Amino acid sequence: LEQEMHEAAGDLRYEYAAKLRDEINELRRELREAG
Repeated sequence: LEQEMHEAAGDLRYEYAAKLRDEINELRRELREAG
């Protein structure tokens, strides 16, 4: 059970990191277009 908990936490971190990366890429694109 503890192993599953750690794996689930890892998945959540991975999804969160992917979301952050997408948002950062979007911001960079907007900055490029604005500049």
